[in-house]
Amino acid sequence: MASVPGQIAYPDESIYRYRQARANPSVNILTREQGRVDFIFDHWDYPEAGGVEVWFRDCPFPQTGPINPQAVYAANSAKRLIVSSLRAFAQKNLWLVFLAFGLTPNKKKIAGKFLEALNASIWIFLEPYILKVERYSRFSAELRRLILSLLVSLGIEGDPAEKFADIIATIFDLDNAYRFRMQDLLGETTGEAFSRHPATELAKLLSIYCERQPLDPNEGRKKYEAGIGFLQLLIKLWPQFRKAWKRAVGQADFSKLQPNQADMYHMLLFTDYDYGGRSIEERKKMYIAYHEKNPPFPPRAAFNFFQT
Repeated sequence: MASVPGQIAYPDESIYRYRQARANPSVNILTREQGRVDFIFDHWDYPEAGGVEVWFRDCPFPQTGPINPQAVYAANSAKRLIVSSLRAFAQKNLWLVFLAFGLTPNKKKIAGKFLEALNASIWIFLEPYILKVERYSRFSAELRRLILSLLVSLGIEGDPAEKFADIIATIFDLDNAYRFRMQDLLGETTGEAFSRHPATELAKLLSIYCERQPLDPNEGRKKYEAGIGFLQLLIKLWPQFRKAWKRAVGQADFSKLQPNQADMYHMLLFTDYDYGGRSIEERKKMYIAYHEKNPPFPPRAAFNFFQT
C-alpha cells in the first residue's frame, strides 16, 4: 500500500508532569498508509474540568488523550512488561506458592517491594509522558482512583502505590485504542457485578474480547488469559485481596469507566476490533448515516475506506 505524508500536532508540554512547558506545541511529519482514514487536526483543548482533548475539523466530538507517537511506543513497552509479569506469576505450578504467600505475615512488605521494582523498570522510559493528575481523561482518572483504593486497602501506600496508579492511567491515556477496548468491555458489565462476582465477570469479559477480534479471536486469549487467571487466583486464594477488590470496585463510578457519546463516535472507525459487537462494515454505515443527518461530512486525508 502506497504511503502519503501526514502531520501530527503535539499537545502543549505543560500537560506532562515532569517536563518544562514550551509555548508552542511541535508539529511533526510522519508517513501514513494511503487509504487510512484520518481526521484532519483542528486544535487542542485543555478543559478546566480536566483532561486533554483534540478537536478535528468538522468533527462533532473531541477525542480525549494526547497524541504522541513516541509516547505510544513507551506505553506499549510498559504494557508488555506488566502483562508479561502477570503471565509469569500465573503459572499453575506457582499456585501453592501464592497460597503460602497469602499466609505470610509480611506479605504486604513483599508485595510493596515487588511493585517498587516493577515501577522502577517502567519509570525509566515512561516518566517523560506521565500526565499531570488534572490532565487524565475521565476514564483514566477514575481508574487511577480505583487502583489507589485497591492498593491502599492491601496496605501498599505512598510512592509505590501512586507511581503504579500513574503508570496504568498514563498507559490508557496515551493509547486510545487500548483505552477504547477497555471501555467497550466495561460497558458489558456493571460495578455491582464486577464487585460481587469478579472472577466470573473477568472470564466473561475475556470471552467477549476474543469474540470481538475480527482477525484472530484467539489473539486476546493468548495475550491476556494468563494475566486474568492470575487476578482470579488472587481473588480466590487471598481473602484480603478479594475484600479490597470489592471495596475499590464498589466505590468506583462505573459511568466514568464506560464509553460516553464522544467515545462511541470515535470507536466507529477502528478497524481491528468489533466495538459494541459490530463489524467495521456495520459501524461504517452508522458513521455515514450519522453525518448524513448531521452535515457537514468531515473531510478526510484519505477516502478509500468509504469506497464500495
